Amino acid sequence: MSSLIFNKFWKAAIVVIGNEILIGRVLDTNSYKIAKMLTMIGYDVTEIRKVRDDVEVIAKTIKELMLDNGVIITTGGLGPTYDDLTAEALAYAVGSPLCLKDDALEMVRERLEKMGLKLDDTRKKMAIIPCISVPIPNPVGVAPGIALFTPRTKIFSLPGVPKEMEAMMEKYVLPILEKENLMVRAEACERLEGVREADIAPMIAEFAKEHPEIYVKTHPGIENGKSFVKLCIMASAESKEEAERRAKSLLKNLLNRIAQSGAL
Repeated sequence: MSSLIFNKFWKAAIVVIGNEILIGRVLDTNSYKIAKMLTMIGYDVTEIRKVRDDVEVIAKTIKELMLDNGVIITTGGLGPTYDDLTAEALAYAVGSPLCLKDDALEMVRERLEKMGLKLDDTRKKMAIIPCISVPIPNPVGVAPGIALFTPRTKIFSLPGVPKEMEAMMEKYVLPILEKENLMVRAEACERLEGVREADIAPMIAEFAKEHPEIYVKTHPGIENGKSFVKLCIMASAESKEEAERRAKSLLKNLLNRIAQSGAL
């Protein structure tokens, strides 16, 4: 996908935090959802890392990714327990002290009241975030997210619970990032029955070379003993409608070329 990469500010990385991910107790669905969201609004996801609940490891990962990415999104580690260490690691990574933020504390208090729960010292931990950051409202759960912007990188730390992550991405993170991007993307796909990937690979390579501004990908499979290939084209444009039109038009052209070759 190198032809779609512009510069650091349009590159993004994702960090999934939690021992439960690494030991196989919990399936990570967050990273692929975030990656798709970012890709469709014009960002190039360069890396997805999964790390354990360790302040130094998380901080080191964030610092490394800040060198080459304009956006970093982390998930996990924002709760009230002893192993929720993302806020501390983020503060360490950017050189900021931690603060008990009044607005974050109010968010926690309001969510707890709606659930019939009281604010205690354990739950106050969720409102302690880097002093130079701002809390992200959590419309589904209790723990606020964290937004921290450096001169070169925007960092968003979100909860690991998928429903909370998705709600906060859609209501807070994406609106901020969409305002900054000049291009959006759309994808058009077609499933080709009875086709083997190797038979159409030369035509795919030739088409991709002719159109370096797009991303062409084949996904082979076998179902009921018969082979198939899912063919997808991703195109960029200044509007979603134009990107969709371009993707569909280019896919149609490629399908016609494949049909004329006799591969279909």
